[in-house]
Amino acid sequence: MQIITSSPPLPLDGPEWARFRQREALRKAMLERRFDEIEHTLTALEAAWWQPTDGEEVHYRFLASGAGLFDYASVDASLRLEGLEAWSQACPRSYHARQILGRYYFGRACAIRTAAWASAVSEDQWVAAHMACVTAAEHLLAAMALSERPALAVETMMQISQYLGQPDFVDALFRGSPVETTMQRDDFEPGLYDAACARLAMHGLKPPGSLTATLPSALPPPQPADIENPGYYWLRYGLSLRPRWPGLLAGYAQYLSPRWGGDDGEVEKFAVGPLCAALSEQERNAVRWPGVHDALTIPDYPEPGDVREIRAREKIFKDWLARDLSDDLRFMALGKYANFTHYSLKDPKLAHQRHVESIRYGKPPETYPGVDGPFRDFTNLMLIKHVDDKHVDDEEGAYASVLQTAVRHFDEPTMLTVAAFAWQFGIWGIEADPAIATQLIDRAVQLEPLYEPDECTPMHACRLIWDGGFQKEATYLTRAFAQRRVYSAAASMYDITAGIRSDVEASLLDESEANRWLMQAAEEGEPVALHNYAWRLEHVDKLDLTVRENFERIRSLYVRAMHGGIDMAMIRIASVDRRQGTADEKQQAIAHMKSLVAHEDDHIAGEAYGEIVLAYKYGDGVPQSEFIAMQWFDRYKELFPSHSTLDWLETQVYGASGWQMAGRGLRAFFGKKLSSEHLPPK
Repeated sequence: MQIITSSPPLPLDGPEWARFRQREALRKAMLERRFDEIEHTLTALEAAWWQPTDGEEVHYRFLASGAGLFDYASVDASLRLEGLEAWSQACPRSYHARQILGRYYFGRACAIRTAAWASAVSEDQWVAAHMACVTAAEHLLAAMALSERPALAVETMMQISQYLGQPDFVDALFRGSPVETTMQRDDFEPGLYDAACARLAMHGLKPPGSLTATLPSALPPPQPADIENPGYYWLRYGLSLRPRWPGLLAGYAQYLSPRWGGDDGEVEKFAVGPLCAALSEQERNAVRWPGVHDALTIPDYPEPGDVREIRAREKIFKDWLARDLSDDLRFMALGKYANFTHYSLKDPKLAHQRHVESIRYGKPPETYPGVDGPFRDFTNLMLIKHVDDKHVDDEEGAYASVLQTAVRHFDEPTMLTVAAFAWQFGIWGIEADPAIATQLIDRAVQLEPLYEPDECTPMHACRLIWDGGFQKEATYLTRAFAQRRVYSAAASMYDITAGIRSDVEASLLDESEANRWLMQAAEEGEPVALHNYAWRLEHVDKLDLTVRENFERIRSLYVRAMHGGIDMAMIRIASVDRRQGTADEKQQAIAHMKSLVAHEDDHIAGEAYGEIVLAYKYGDGVPQSEFIAMQWFDRYKELFPSHSTLDWLETQVYGASGWQMAGRGLRAFFGKKLSSEHLPPK
């Protein structure tokens, strides 16, 4: 398999980019299997990390990870694992080989679990994530036995215990129970084990096998409280190896915050507790940050006009920013303050000033920890005309600096999309360079398989550019992604070229191109496109539904749209079944529609009424009765007097003229009567 290495298009010159240059060298050495060089580099970095310094050395922790050795977007998952295992086998006494392998498995466990709310994580995801953690713990324990000061291995064990729970076999080892295997097929319901293994395989991982029989001899015995909180055990052990370790303490505090189920004030209690007593005030504030961050952002920023809540939230911001903060923490806090200023205070000019101020503290290589939040808000301010119907100036080149940093990081597709806009068209003082823009687009495409859906996707960035008045520029970027078949861009191109967007320029409209993008979006499984393509085949192309093959094709498209969350597809399926389905399909369709007349969405409920009206009128799946059809229509009209299909449906039931309405109503009244079970609910 070909391996494509990916380096940013901007130079990594200067001392601030030293760790990125070293990462490039380590990644190249790993691809070429130069394990002795990797060992030498990491050993030297670790030695420097143990030396007392004024600030915490970050190079070692940054590089001693899977991401330090591989560009995940260009190196296949199976090849990453193959490389790490080859290193471990070639250097059986290597602490770093085992430590990074364990950390890699934990990182993949987090990717399997995803950042979704726990309720949205499937059972096989949970099992697969725990399987990955079992293997991670196995390697981390082996690493601890190979080093006198296995600090990073201990840190990762703490994170596993706090995030996904300490694996059962580690608990068993602490109890002195023998362990040979864990999480094998016989431990699960039929099918669940195979589904979890399939999840692992998607990430290039293997299920757990035989496990270690003993704990590293240097581990201290656990205290009684550690049984309930193993994360605290690993925290204390880590601090025994490296006292005054702010990063470890801040990492532990994260899991005490309300976001992770902790109580209000729990982080503050920890920050002033005995384990943090030796920290400086600035270091202690880094420990406090997870709790303060939740106080600032949970719930979401107050709605404009909510004076009381705005005043309370602003006080938290001001009190926090008055503290002794590190530059990177002040950068993040000011960015959120700017976001709050824009959203809650509705003051874009002041918000922009605060974003610019935050960037003064966000010195490269520091960047936003995520695309949603301050970066999204700053981008909005730079793209949308907020003040006097003009775009704001990029004061101090602050936003350009953000993009230049993002390009050098080369790892966040939404940021790279906005950067591609800047380099393609010469925006914000950045000199136009289409070659760089193309590299950025290609990198965003390369990152797509690793991209966990977020509220601010590359397509959201393209829409922001569009809303800023750059329609042709946004179309250029959207088309580039659509041609590369990523980020559901074909669906966006359909919206543009078909005129679905009400403000689209006439020069961008193209019916034949729109049809092509609609077909592509449907091929890619975009739910809205599946629905629209099926509707087009049915109502524009007028596919003959009496041909069963055509019926099943259109119905299948609607079913896939429904499974993708398009509720209206339920109505379309029922309509197709009612008109051209088998007798059983017709009956099931009408039964389903009767269950939807109380749907929370009035449009869906009204459409369900309409299908039932037509079913009784034509005898589709129910006995034919114009009287019952009229009863259902009258109830529908009473409940939804402004529904979009009301007038059309009335002509179907009563006729187009008053005489027709009266005549049909009279004939229906004296016609065949059905039992009350056919009448609509009151």
